[in-house]
Amino acid sequence: VAVLLAVGLAVLQTATESRGGAWLFLLHRPVSRRAILCSKLAAGLSVLLVSSALPIVLYGAWAARPGTHASPFEWSMTTETWRLWWAMPPLYLGTLLTMWRPARWLGTRSLPCVAGFAWLMTREVFGVWLWPMWQEFAVVTVVDAVFVACLLLIVREREYP
Repeated sequence: VAVLLAVGLAVLQTATESRGGAWLFLLHRPVSRRAILCSKLAAGLSVLLVSSALPIVLYGAWAARPGTHASPFEWSMTTETWRLWWAMPPLYLGTLLTMWRPARWLGTRSLPCVAGFAWLMTREVFGVWLWPMWQEFAVVTVVDAVFVACLLLIVREREYP
């Protein structure tokens, strides 16, 4: 569900604004493009991370209550889920970058979204989930920083009519 939320949120943030002309309206306000992009990223990442963390916390709280089931529960059992939770921002940022890039769909435009999906596949195929948690968090954070830098570059360099 978090994968669908990440992709859907990025598409919704870009498609609705470009269709109604809201993006051009925002760009012609006395606010820098960087501020506009950073506020969009903050809102999108907040919605993605909070709404995908809420089920984990609620289900964990239910499982931690005594008498709910006949098996032991420790919060450390949710570690893999939290690692998958942190792997979602590259998918959101890659989809957002795909939507904003000025290129053809069948060429290089879709590569950032493919890279976001590739990260999810790579972590499973090559056993990244066996790494220490801090290493995976560091790799994901670096990938996120690269995507944000690319988004900032596109917003700064692209000319809008």
